[in-house]
Amino acid sequence: LEIHNNPNVGPQTFVNDGAILAEGNGNVTLYGEVVTNRGSITARTGGRIVHTDTNSSTQSPDVTLTNEPGGTITIGSGATYQLSDTGTNSRAVRLINQGSLTVDGEITTAGNSPPVTNEGLLNGSGVVATTLDNTGTLAPGRSPGTLRIDDELNRGPTSEIVLDVDGSVSGTDY
Repeated sequence: LEIHNNPNVGPQTFVNDGAILAEGNGNVTLYGEVVTNRGSITARTGGRIVHTDTNSSTQSPDVTLTNEPGGTITIGSGATYQLSDTGTNSRAVRLINQGSLTVDGEITTAGNSPPVTNEGLLNGSGVVATTLDNTGTLAPGRSPGTLRIDDELNRGPTSEIVLDVDGSVSGTDY
């Protein structure tokens, strides 16, 4: 499934108030400068969601997906969410989480992508394969579990890290 917007009618925007699901070997590609999620975006085992921009226009400085409060993004085990700029102008593709973001699979970046910004709740037992700017709540695991960040973790003054500790074995007890 590919979701496109008409670049000839101004900024490309897409608002999801429903549900977007990729599973099995399915792919969902979101094309648009501004994507707002108020519903749910889910990638299950084998599924892949790509947010990209192929428009060569340089009128917008970057491409943004905002997961608003109440919105959920879930990347299941074996699934991928990729932020990718495949356009000719190397615009940044940005993910801003203000709702709930669960990563049991992997978030990846390609091209000119800035850090993932978490202002809401980020949890799960997967991999964030890019820099993470956290001013929200980071809750690794699923009581318990391990959330791996493959690059820098930048914590702001309002950031919280919530850990469940119930033993001495990493990934099992904490």
